[in-house]
Amino acid sequence: MKKLTNILLSLILIQLLISCGHDESDILEHTQRVTTQSTENLNHYLKSVKKVIVEVKYEPGAEPYTDKNFRNRHYWTFLESNLKGIYDAREMEVELVVPKELDDMEMLQLQEKESWTADEILDLAKKVNFTQRDATTGIFKVLFLKGHYKSEGTVKESVIGLNITGTEIIAIFKDVVEDMGRKRDDNIAKFSEQSTLVHEIGHAIGLVNNGVTQVEPHHDSEHGAHCSNEDCVMYWKNEGAASMVDFIQKYFSSGSELMFGEKCMNDLKNYQ
Repeated sequence: MKKLTNILLSLILIQLLISCGHDESDILEHTQRVTTQSTENLNHYLKSVKKVIVEVKYEPGAEPYTDKNFRNRHYWTFLESNLKGIYDAREMEVELVVPKELDDMEMLQLQEKESWTADEILDLAKKVNFTQRDATTGIFKVLFLKGHYKSEGTVKESVIGLNITGTEIIAIFKDVVEDMGRKRDDNIAKFSEQSTLVHEIGHAIGLVNNGVTQVEPHHDSEHGAHCSNEDCVMYWKNEGAASMVDFIQKYFSSGSELMFGEKCMNDLKNYQ
């Protein structure tokens, strides 16, 4: 009996390692796409803007979560709070326009795709006529899509979202988010959706060491533009479904709405 138990435990452990390895492989291939953000974009968002708009478009069946959480707060206030944290660190007075209701977002035509490459996402963003930024206004362009991310011919079923480097374009893969809800619960999925948006905006504004220079070492260079601090939203595994759940659980225990770690915030504060 003891021998049988040990065999079963070994089989379970092997399965867990396979699952985690698959998740990490997906994210690693995604992070290898990262290149340095342009100085023009960084200076625009971290020096020049007076107003920042989060503009959201979604496919039918990929609607963002827009209800309220158990604290009776709109889920989108978490993204808003973290954007505010960025500009507080910069000591900039910036008007934030973050949608809270589905009526504040735009439904697209159904794209009927099972997977998306970065180039296909970029093409769609050009076709759907996002508002263009001006000298003092920034636009984060967010697409909620059905299907999964695809890189080098392989579908990445664990990648929740991505930012196309050098742009303000962010994609959220709703099938991955909803799968988290089925496996865990809806609250986890809803907070993970917001955490992923915060993570991808972190990439868009040059974190980590991706245009915004480190004040203290915390860049996990092995995994692209990500933080070595597991409790920071910019930790590399937080682009994948499994580890995002762990991050959300730690985040709740912190009592703070700010998802960026102290070293990331210090980098933003000192950006020149």
